[in-house]
Order: sequence, then structure tokens, then C-alpha cells
Amino acid sequence: MARAANFSIRMDSDIKAQSEYVYNFLCLNLTTAINVFLRKSIQAGGFPFDVRLGSHSELF
Repeated sequence: MARAANFSIRMDSDIKAQSEYVYNFLCLNLTTAINVFLRKSIQAGGFPFDVRLGSHSELF
């Protein structure tokens, strides 16, 4: 079994609260949700979703 490692992140307290609210409905805590995201990132070789800029008119 893999050893557990700890790390800490800083995030906006509102984002944390909203994320916990969403994942609680999925019966997950934030630690599990972050682990799922990281595992999916490894499988995808990057973000597990599209990351792109909107239209150029939105940038300026």
C-alpha cells in the first residue's frame, strides 16, 4: 500500500465552503475529491477537462 503524504494549499474560503457543499452531496470530502482530480489528471496526462481561452473579444 502506498504511503500517505500531506500537503496544504491556500484557497479562498468561499471556494472551499462551496466545494465542500457540492462534494458533500456526492458523499465525498474535499480530500477525496482532490485525490480523484489528481488521479484523473495523471490518467489524462494533464487537466482532465479542456482548458482554453474564450474568444479573443472576451480577453480585451
